[in-house]
Amino acid sequence: MFWSVSTLTRTDAQTRTVAALRLEGNDLEIGNLTLRRAEQDFLLHKDLANADRVREGLNETQNRAEALARDPRAAFLAGPVERILQGMKAYREEFEIMVAAQQRAGLTESDGLQGALRQAVHAMEREVTAENDDALMVPLLMMRRYEKDYLLRGYPSLLEKVREQGRVFMDRLNHSTLNGQRQAELSRQIETYLGALAAMIEADQNVRASLVRLGAIYADFSPAFQALRTKAIEADSAVQARGKETETQVIVLSLALVGASVPLFLLVSLLIARSVVRPVRAITQVMDTLSHGQKEVSVPYTNGHDEIAVMARSIQVFKENLLQSERLEKEVRAGQERELYRSRERDRLIQEFAALMDQTMSRVKASVEGVQTNAHAVRQAADTASRDSSTVSTAAEEAANAIDTMAQAAEELGTATIEISQRIQESTRYTAVAVNEALNADKTIEQLAASARTIEEILTLIETIAGQTNLLALNATIEAARAGEMGKGFAVVAGEVKALSVQTAKATQDIASQIREIQTSTRHSVEAIRAVSGAIRQVDGVVSSIAAAVEEQSAATQAIVQTVQQAAAENRAVTQTMGDVSAAARSTGELATSMFHVARDLGDAEANLGRDVGSFLGNVQAV
Repeated sequence: MFWSVSTLTRTDAQTRTVAALRLEGNDLEIGNLTLRRAEQDFLLHKDLANADRVREGLNETQNRAEALARDPRAAFLAGPVERILQGMKAYREEFEIMVAAQQRAGLTESDGLQGALRQAVHAMEREVTAENDDALMVPLLMMRRYEKDYLLRGYPSLLEKVREQGRVFMDRLNHSTLNGQRQAELSRQIETYLGALAAMIEADQNVRASLVRLGAIYADFSPAFQALRTKAIEADSAVQARGKETETQVIVLSLALVGASVPLFLLVSLLIARSVVRPVRAITQVMDTLSHGQKEVSVPYTNGHDEIAVMARSIQVFKENLLQSERLEKEVRAGQERELYRSRERDRLIQEFAALMDQTMSRVKASVEGVQTNAHAVRQAADTASRDSSTVSTAAEEAANAIDTMAQAAEELGTATIEISQRIQESTRYTAVAVNEALNADKTIEQLAASARTIEEILTLIETIAGQTNLLALNATIEAARAGEMGKGFAVVAGEVKALSVQTAKATQDIASQIREIQTSTRHSVEAIRAVSGAIRQVDGVVSSIAAAVEEQSAATQAIVQTVQQAAAENRAVTQTMGDVSAAARSTGELATSMFHVARDLGDAEANLGRDVGSFLGNVQAV
């Protein structure tokens, strides 16, 4: 009897030991999953506090595993525990490597290699923007685009595309009109940017490679947790089997004692059998039920104070441990499913964000190309205005020369008139002809003056258009400043349009000055011709040499007529040229309007980009 009780007590102790070891294994696995979650939080938020959580989880898990390794009762778990310890050691080392690589790359955009890259980018953009050179701005924008593509997708091959655009930038820089000092400064800025980008990509690739190694290490030792759980279950089953065998032995021994004892002890044996075998059988049945997964069964005989009650309470503890273990397993599986869902959802959101970024960048690119095309057309219109202004200047100079010739002819006419003043009575007919020619010249000069006034009105209109063009360019510059980084290229174009409008206004003022000089010369010519007409009317005498004098007078009058005709033709050329200038100014206004619409498209594309990025970040944070 004493042997039976002691055997049952040992079986109960073994059952409790195996249950405790099984719970310890479950706690070990839960701790490992917790530190893995902290690792994912660190990668998502780049917060060193999460890295400290990983280290704390590693320390706790390692302490639990070492405690199991030292426990002599857990000798049958030595293999999985040793594998877990080795895996945790390798995992710790690789995690520290990954954290160091991430710190070098930069936990935020302002520190580490990311901060250095950002400083280099801003310095380079300031230098290139200051030059107002579209040929340099285009490869710079392409380099920034490929840089953003890498940050989004992580393809190291994009670095070569950035370097290719860098070579294009250097080639255009070498062929630009910048002086040697500016070229050297821009070249240094580009080299600094490319070096910072290469270093950042290298550090980021180290982080990605470390993450791959972390995953491989975890995949290598994580099956040890399942092996540990399996061994604990097998040990539990073995203990239960030994318990059943012990119960059978107790029953057989009891029956043998009853058969061999004298009838005197028959009653005692029956009482013992009832007090021991029945509870043992009931407890055995409970253990068998628990071994088949039916954990709702109640454990009897737990309120006594004998060994049977102790064994029953042990079975009750075992049952509660089984229930807790099952609950923990469900929690672990639910956690794994949540992590898997979060991972898939993040991948889907990243893919959608990449597609949205591609579409938005395409719209921005198309808008920039439209700005470049319009800028080219504006420059052509400005060139046309410049050439027409030159033509007007030349025509004005020729008109001035013609007026000078007319003045000389008037002087010759005056000389001839003095010579024939004594013979005016005999040259009445010739005098009338000269007076008529002078009147015609007076009318022609009046027409020239009217044409000059018309040109002056056209010049006023051109000045008004140039002022409006300047105002539109100023508005475009303000809109480009509001657009931020996306409007820098358009700000350069707006500045060029403003400069051209200022040049047009200045050229118009120069032409107006020349026209006023022409008007002054015209008035002088009118006065001179009228003086000649008065002198001719005062001719009273005719001399014998009147024929020669009249011949000289006719030649001088003809020279006046030709000069006036030439002046009229030149003024017609001025009028036609100013019409072309007006058309070019109108074209400039239309192109400025088109540029305004292009700038608005750029603003819409930038706004869409901001909304897409905000939506993406909100969804990622909610996952």
